[in-house]
Amino acid sequence: SYTIEYGQGYLPESVSEFTSKTEVTNVIFSLRPPSGFNPFFGVKFIKATKKIHPPFLIIQDKEPSDNLLQNIYIPVSHKKEGKEKLIWAETFCKDKAIKIKLVPAKAEEPLSKATIQNHLNFACRQFDANNIQYEIIHGTKNSYKIDQEVIEIAAKNKDGMVLITTTKHYGPEQELIGPPELKAIINKEKVPVLCINPRKDLHVLYAKY
Repeated sequence: SYTIEYGQGYLPESVSEFTSKTEVTNVIFSLRPPSGFNPFFGVKFIKATKKIHPPFLIIQDKEPSDNLLQNIYIPVSHKKEGKEKLIWAETFCKDKAIKIKLVPAKAEEPLSKATIQNHLNFACRQFDANNIQYEIIHGTKNSYKIDQEVIEIAAKNKDGMVLITTTKHYGPEQELIGPPELKAIINKEKVPVLCINPRKDLHVLYAKY
């Protein structure tokens, strides 16, 4: 069943307000930037989505692939927020015919390398415990470029979406030109991107699904 709600004002802001008052598991945006895309449009959009509680999917293609839910590609970096998307993937994919494709970033610095391996081990333990299918594809880029590499892999295979975590706190530069995930969201390959805003209660929110 479903209901129709009519919001007012800028769409992402209306969605943010609605999801703060209503139990919603996912949000889907059909985002088709015009030719000669204005970067400030993207900055305004992503900043307006920061308060959206559930994960939100960005689809650029007018006719997305029928294989959209076949695989979820997940970049694994040294960033601590990365564990939140792994928790969400675990609870969302449980008892579903969706395969997880983990793509750990490459790192030379010992601490970053250990953190990436720790996140990867965590994911594998959780997925194994819940009988979730997964595959590991070793990336060749570092933690700051792994999102784009994963998008290129997903674009080549045309069989799923990419899951990323958004930036929790913006610095002055990000306030002006947008956070790193903006490039991923409006990727030229038009790969659907599922975004998760950092939250401490993700494991509680999705425990029942």
